[in-house]
Amino acid sequence: MNLPAQKIRDQNALLDKEILNPADGCTCFRVRRLARRVTKIYEESLAPTGISVTQYTILSMLRHVGPMSMSELSHRLGMDRTTLTRTLRPLESMGHVFNTQEADRRQRRITLSEEGRVALRTAAPAWKRAQESVYVILGDVGTMSLNETLDSAYAQLPDTIQQMPAAL
Repeated sequence: MNLPAQKIRDQNALLDKEILNPADGCTCFRVRRLARRVTKIYEESLAPTGISVTQYTILSMLRHVGPMSMSELSHRLGMDRTTLTRTLRPLESMGHVFNTQEADRRQRRITLSEEGRVALRTAAPAWKRAQESVYVILGDVGTMSLNETLDSAYAQLPDTIQQMPAAL
């Protein structure tokens, strides 16, 4: 069924009022756009090592914190368990991490293997180059300001919309 031209124009005008152009103020658009750009810098730097930036982060977290449960690791990374499981599979296949079962068989701890330590040491210079590149481009104040803003926003925002204050 064809709608009359005026009705289509009216609907389009209503959509134009209701749907914000992402470039005109959408915070999510801006954060994701920045994340894609920063991620690309790290991914390009890490590409020769065969480890993605997400995998590097997991290996590094395990190196600094030690073995931990899937729940703890997903919480520390701000990543849902399904995504974490999918990201861990290649690391397990490469022998970089392994699972140990706890007394409660439903619990498993993710542990960095010796191969994972070697991979982390091998990838560290590439990660450091990417880190320094971003730091040089943004400068001391820009980098510190960005990191403080991101950390503060992360701490303030809830995990789910159900956890949002009722007044919103």
